[in-house]
Amino acid sequence: MHVKFLSSFRWRNFLRGAPAPSQVVFGALAENSVDPRATQVFGEGANDNTRGACSPHPRIFPLIDSYQFSRILLGLLALVFSSSAFSAGIDDANKLFQTGDFSAAATAYQKVVDTEGPSAAVLYNLGNSHYRLGHYGPAILAYERAKLLAPRDPDLQANLNLARKAATVFDKSALDPRLEAVVGYLSMNEWSWLIVGAALWIGVLSVAAGLVRISNPVARRVALASMVFSAILIAAGTAALVLRRDEAGRGIVLSKDAAVLLSPFEKAETVGTPGAGRIVRMGEKNGGYFYVTVPGTELHGWMLETDVAAIVP
Repeated sequence: MHVKFLSSFRWRNFLRGAPAPSQVVFGALAENSVDPRATQVFGEGANDNTRGACSPHPRIFPLIDSYQFSRILLGLLALVFSSSAFSAGIDDANKLFQTGDFSAAATAYQKVVDTEGPSAAVLYNLGNSHYRLGHYGPAILAYERAKLLAPRDPDLQANLNLARKAATVFDKSALDPRLEAVVGYLSMNEWSWLIVGAALWIGVLSVAAGLVRISNPVARRVALASMVFSAILIAAGTAALVLRRDEAGRGIVLSKDAAVLLSPFEKAETVGTPGAGRIVRMGEKNGGYFYVTVPGTELHGWMLETDVAAIVP
């Protein structure tokens, strides 16, 4: 089974820039390949921005006293060292993957996520590591989390589909496929920012219209059309968030032997096994158990917290 790896240029919205010379850019999956994009720390033009931060404009530099300057310098040094540590962790994980030590690579990628926060490329490589090990539940979980950050990447979706096929599980959405494609085109954060931006634009136009009487009929029509379009964007964004409101409660079954129990006790009766990689709805927690419901079935009950994980942690 071959897994399709992402092209580094498809991730320009998240980790811009070409990979380091020591990295290899892969197209279709090579036998022991990793996503070189995970080695990118700064976006395109980051060096220019960094130089600008280290060298204030001569006109404002005298206004910064020594105490403020030392705080800025310490902050920049902390950023540099944390970025170096991030790069070192990614490099170590990549080397482990390339040598075929997928278990250690998965542990290393997970450590980077835990210490530095989620990154689409790191989560993607984490999913690839679990996929190589045949751990389809954790692989699907990592791909689903990466999809939250990169919803439009076709290669990520391709690998997610491969993992689902290998695990013989499929995500049956209640939405029409065409509607699902529209509301899923942007991430939840992107829809939220779209709503905020459109609302601010309407506010700016309203204030400007109140302060300056627009006598030109063409300008009035343009301003009105702009406000109407912004209102449509707000409505569309709100509808998308409402339709996706249940995503926060979704979880992934991690183990193929994970059982749904009749009650939250170790010796409780087993009512079913949904299978690794299956999407479930997670409810209340009682001790070390989550109440889960398997969409599209009548299966519901309690599952060990180690056997299921929320897609949105």
